[in-house]
Amino acid sequence: MTEIILFSEIQIILWPPVFGAAAGICSVLLYLKMPAGWLCDAGERPRTEHMPSMRRQLQRHGSAAGTGCAAAVCLYLIRCLQIPSCTTPASAAAAVLALIALSAAAQTDTVYLIIPDQLTAFVLASGFFSELAFGRPSLLSAAVYSLGGAVFGFLVMLSCAALSLLLGGRQGIGAGDIKLTGACGALVGMENVPFLIFFASFGTVCSALKDLLTGKNHPDAAKPAAPWIFSASAVCLLLF
Repeated sequence: MTEIILFSEIQIILWPPVFGAAAGICSVLLYLKMPAGWLCDAGERPRTEHMPSMRRQLQRHGSAAGTGCAAAVCLYLIRCLQIPSCTTPASAAAAVLALIALSAAAQTDTVYLIIPDQLTAFVLASGFFSELAFGRPSLLSAAVYSLGGAVFGFLVMLSCAALSLLLGGRQGIGAGDIKLTGACGALVGMENVPFLIFFASFGTVCSALKDLLTGKNHPDAAKPAAPWIFSASAVCLLLF
């Protein structure tokens, strides 16, 4: 009996790293295999650098984000095992799928400075299904909780973008960042949106300071925000 219990405990310990590694691989594959049209703005035709064959040459970016996805999923699943009441298997699965899509969005933003709307829509849908599977009293309450977070996150980021344009005279926050933050608001819930934006902003500021200190800072150069939105979402899922 003791050996059976010990074997079961070992299996439980191994599950998070295994599923984390699988999630990281899925994230990299999603980045490498997604259609070239996803990486284009509205009305833009795909170029050579958008093709999957060219993306493989930049796989170091995908590998870095994939590693981050693996770590985030592993830690999240460990938390789910330690605190079973914080989620359900179906809700956790939806959150893991959202993290995979967020990691892929971080990859595309790092390489191409674009966040595909398809990935944003998937994160939004995953956030809704995560809340629905969590055991909300009704479909309406799940929609209010998740979509309320999406609207709240979208409006806050839109306000920040407008303020940046008003005070700085330039668009400091892209439309893709605004939409992705709204989708992540559906994932983490309305009450956690302020933490989501704080963590993402903190990471962005730290990155800008690092570039400034190393002499790599260019005021007019666009900076990817999706990696920090992904990181902030993962932190929110771990803490709340």
